Amino acid sequence: MKKFTDHIEINDIAPETKVSLKDRIAVAIILILVGGPCLIIGNKLFFFFVLAVSLITCHEIVQVPNKLKEDKHNKIVYVFSYLMLFVLIFWYFIKNNISILISTGDFKFDLLKSFSEPRVTLSGFCLCAGFFFLMVVIDKKFSIIDAFYFITMLFVISIGLQSFLFLRYLPFNLYNVTFEESDALFKFLQSFGLIAYVVLGTLINDAGAYFVGILFGKNKMTSISPKKTWEGFVGGVIISIIFSFSFCMIFSLCNIPILPFLDLKHWYNVLILSIFIPFIATLGDLVFSSIKRQYGIKDFGTLLKSMGGILDRLDSLLFVGTGVSLILLLMSHNWGILLWEN
Repeated sequence: MKKFTDHIEINDIAPETKVSLKDRIAVAIILILVGGPCLIIGNKLFFFFVLAVSLITCHEIVQVPNKLKEDKHNKIVYVFSYLMLFVLIFWYFIKNNISILISTGDFKFDLLKSFSEPRVTLSGFCLCAGFFFLMVVIDKKFSIIDAFYFITMLFVISIGLQSFLFLRYLPFNLYNVTFEESDALFKFLQSFGLIAYVVLGTLINDAGAYFVGILFGKNKMTSISPKKTWEGFVGGVIISIIFSFSFCMIFSLCNIPILPFLDLKHWYNVLILSIFIPFIATLGDLVFSSIKRQYGIKDFGTLLKSMGGILDRLDSLLFVGTGVSLILLLMSHNWGILLWEN
């Protein structure tokens, strides 16, 4: 009787794939060295890290429509996009700290209350949509497709980045401690566990899908991203679920659960999130790939050379951050549909 492994065929790895693999590893090391300390230390350092990332991603998205045209858009589009993204991400932070300054006379640089949940104002949406629709009317070079592109990208990025600020500070809010009150164990490990769980679960899914795909992939998954295979997708999902679930359970076994409702007692919540992460990560990757195909580009930017720009590395994370934040809000309210009810 033949063994099951005898029927498994390993694909030959092309030379260009080997080069791409080396580039991926190099980029991963650089991003870990730059972003890792910001994630672990958190507090103000993570705030300014997100601010820097928002500026870079905004630069990348405003350049995309121009790549198909000889004439560039009006500079006011660029200026407004930068300002709008900043406002959409940090408006509640600005508003909350101004209120504290008026009431106490001191500027506290409060982060915990400012990012207690991801949110975007209706007035912000109306201002954003109104500006870009107006540009369609007054600027013949600015199409309705461009308008919807800018509106969509600004909101996807702003909510995604705001969600990561929410995730980094959520343990402090739920355990009701401040940065100053918490000890080193909580500040740099337990509170870091949540965002590490989300980021690593997403990256493990991407890496697992990539390696399983190049080694065993036979069946193409979609024309949106021709290199993706069903084998890679399934492999990434399984590896991510096992890793994410184990990661969270280890924290709980060490008596430092990353959240009160993500522990051994609430293992089902952990399982739900661990299953959700790879699926929403894949969706995010495919959505951003479809945008690039619409504009006929390979990457959003060139900051990371052959691996594209920052936005090319954040596509899955933006969707996962937003989705996980929503589920955590539901869990924290005992799965209540109305999030504002106690």
